[in-house]
Amino acid sequence: VYWDCGKGVTHQMWTREPGEILLDAGWFDEGNSAVIVSDAACPHPARQVSKGLGLISHMIHSPDGKWIATDSYPQEDGFQYLGLIETATGVCTQVGRFRHRCAPNRDEELRCDLHPRWSRDGQFLTVDTIHEDKRNIFMLDTAPVFDAIAKK
Repeated sequence: VYWDCGKGVTHQMWTREPGEILLDAGWFDEGNSAVIVSDAACPHPARQVSKGLGLISHMIHSPDGKWIATDSYPQEDGFQYLGLIETATGVCTQVGRFRHRCAPNRDEELRCDLHPRWSRDGQFLTVDTIHEDKRNIFMLDTAPVFDAIAKK
């Protein structure tokens, strides 16, 4: 795939399908969104999966392929957001909010992107965070999140 297309392509990863790449890109001139590019359709056609959180993000498919976990770059409020995209509909639900920088009274600046990752069974998500003023990995049970999304 030839990325020098002026589309702001970033954070690419393989999908569950051979020859397809999930990426964050400004492909549709609507801000960044989750896009799938197939090597069979290159160099130009792409399929928008979701507008996601509307911001540059790190994305990863769930083991069953039904969901994409996504984060955002830090916002003006100093927080990053965690979202789940339902691949069948493209609907993105914000499911978490984490500090991107440590408290300002620290001697050193400490920042951390979320980089969400699924457990092999899809029951848990982990995120890298400095939410408690030190680097940690938080493990989040997805069952209550999926229950809450289903009730909407």
